Order: sequence, then structure tokens, then C-alpha cells
Amino acid sequence: SSCGIDLDDPAYLKEDKRSLRNNMGFRSDDKIILFVGRPNKRKGFYDIIKVWNKYFILNPNFKLILLGISKSDILKFYDKIPNNIFPMTFITNPEKFFLISDYLLVTSYHEGLNYAVIEAMMSKTIVISNKIIGVTELIKNDINGFLINNNNYDDFFNKIKECENSLSLRHRILQNSLMTVKKYDRKVFLKEYSVYLSKL
Repeated sequence: SSCGIDLDDPAYLKEDKRSLRNNMGFRSDDKIILFVGRPNKRKGFYDIIKVWNKYFILNPNFKLILLGISKSDILKFYDKIPNNIFPMTFITNPEKFFLISDYLLVTSYHEGLNYAVIEAMMSKTIVISNKIIGVTELIKNDINGFLINNNNYDDFFNKIKECENSLSLRHRILQNSLMTVKKYDRKVFLKEYSVYLSKL
């Protein structure tokens, strides 16, 4: 919301990632990539499909969860739903999907302040995003996530590969992500906003 986010240990963050994955039908060693958006060009839906087709469609260890995307949207590209693509339509409580994911890919061409990015960072999910205004307010390249120029598909893949090959890189990015999220704590935000109003 515009009042910041609640960081007082949401209950879902205390759930064990491995058991939560198992309960949701995924393996603990799956590499789960999350996309959040509508099925249109502006949100980069066609781009995420192209990235998947080029690099991951034949790799059963990688799974793509699509929030806001229906099965009929996927069937415009395939004869049947691929085994490693999971269209979930609109989810009213998407938090657990962020929690079980390894990466949030943002292929959008236009965003405001992106709360999906904040939710991902809070859930210890690495953000890899097209370099656009809105996201760049949150993500600093190679510090708390990764920014990709012009939605370059190879760069999305290479950043995932780099992270998969380096535990220290993943740890550093995630630690910095958590530090970033604290700036958007509702209590901090409202306190600063109150000070601002008092000066008007």
C-alpha cells in the first residue's frame, strides 16, 4: 500500500520453505521462477514466454509460476500446458508463491513502485528485472538484485546461471535485499510521513 508494508514477521515468512514447496506440489530442489503480471506486452508476458522457450522449457528442474496468467493465456503459445509452467490466474493471497520461489523475473516495460519486487525481497527471492523506472527505485544492479538492459533474454539467463553457480553471490544479494525492504517498513514510513506533515 501507499503507507508502506507490514514487516512485523508475517506468519507465512516463518513457514519452512522446503515443506511449503512439498505441500504445494513442488520438489525441494526445484528452481522456481515467478512472474507476476497480466497477459499483455506492457507487462512483458510475451518476453517471459520467450525467455522460457529459449532456455528452460526442456529443463524439468526449472519451474515457472505465472501469477495473473490463465491456462487459456498459455494455450495461445502451446498445444498443451508444458509440465514446467504453472499458470495460476489471479491469486488473492500470493505471499506463499513469493516464499517458495528462487527468482522473480520482471520483464515489464512500465511500472510504478513495484510491490511485487518488495514482496520478493522480503521473501528472500532474488529479483532480476528489466531496467525501468519504478524498479530502479528499489533495485541497484548487482547489489540487491539485477537490472537487465532492454529485456535482453540472454542476460536474464546468465544472471540466473551466475546465481546458481555462486552461493556467496546469492547470499549477498539476499542480505542487501532485506536491508532495502526495511526502508519501506510501515512504522518507519508513517513516522517519517508524520514528521513531514508537521513541517507543512
